[in-house]
Amino acid sequence: MRKPDATPHPEHVEFATRLGAAIDPGGQRDLVWSPYSVAAALTLITVGAGGTTRAELESLLGHDVAAHLSALDDAVQDGAELTTNTGLWVSADAPLVPDFATRMRRRPDTGVHNADFREDPAGAIRTINADVSATTRGLIPRLLASGDVTPDTLAVLVNALWVRMRWAVPFRQAKTRTRPFHSPTGTHGVAMMHRQGRLGHARTGHWQMVTLPGQDDLAMDVILPREASLSTRPLTTRDLEELARARRATEVRLALPRFDLTWKARLTSALDACGVRSAFGPTADLSGISTTPLRLDQVIHEAKLTVDEEGAVGAAATAAVATLAAAVGSPVEFTADRPFHFVLRRRGAILFLGTVTDPKDPAA
Repeated sequence: MRKPDATPHPEHVEFATRLGAAIDPGGQRDLVWSPYSVAAALTLITVGAGGTTRAELESLLGHDVAAHLSALDDAVQDGAELTTNTGLWVSADAPLVPDFATRMRRRPDTGVHNADFREDPAGAIRTINADVSATTRGLIPRLLASGDVTPDTLAVLVNALWVRMRWAVPFRQAKTRTRPFHSPTGTHGVAMMHRQGRLGHARTGHWQMVTLPGQDDLAMDVILPREASLSTRPLTTRDLEELARARRATEVRLALPRFDLTWKARLTSALDACGVRSAFGPTADLSGISTTPLRLDQVIHEAKLTVDEEGAVGAAATAAVATLAAAVGSPVEFTADRPFHFVLRRRGAILFLGTVTDPKDPAA
């Protein structure tokens, strides 16, 4: 078994922090998203991209896309309670480049499917949603809504992820009690879990972190601002690197709220803020995917994560929709009673990244 202090792939961390900051620049709202799922979709698109389109994607994902993709694959191998699936639904009007089709079919947990977007977009939506729902154990039943796929759609690349993380040492429910949580909207009582023991702990100039180990190589980092602030700024790559270097086994008295988060959005504007622009325009070069000129129409992402005394259950899905291009000592006190970040990771990938500003109790 690998150690819970193993760190994700450097280019994956850079991708997660850059896109995360673009998704929520102020760090002022409840948020959960899956860097793994978004990267799994975008790296495969990058494999089939060229020219400026590829350069922009590589500027976000890292120039060694193969290594990034390999880290993602390793992160989801042999997971006893972890399922992922990638599907490419493609129209007959957009024949795949043979090399790309072969590469997709050879990938683990990946399928290539025919779809009749022109005559039956609603049927395509039902089929894709059913596939995502099956992978996510029903947690994400409707990733695509009416209108997300139209008769003009030529291809949809979807990644879906489901994971159950069981704490190595569960919290005792008898110790869970209501304690105040100081949110930007006011102070109110939340169900706070408690435990004491030796855990990974780190302090840096701006942050304090506790690492909760889970079974099956999973771990969750809870990252709290050092200052008693009711707001958080986005995490940076440097923040995560400094915290990882500073982590030491320490006796910790921990108080952590149960929480339940769901978030769904289109990522086009966040990707644009990260410099990924040409893929969505008339000069998109996705010529390594199809002989028909394609451009991305939208990237849709949904994620859900529930954390309680037993562990965490999370699901995420990302759909990249493509259409025709117009042209080519004493215990350390750690009480998460104000907004905090979290990272749920496995091996070389961040499976979920998010912020809790006002925890919603999954048991309520």
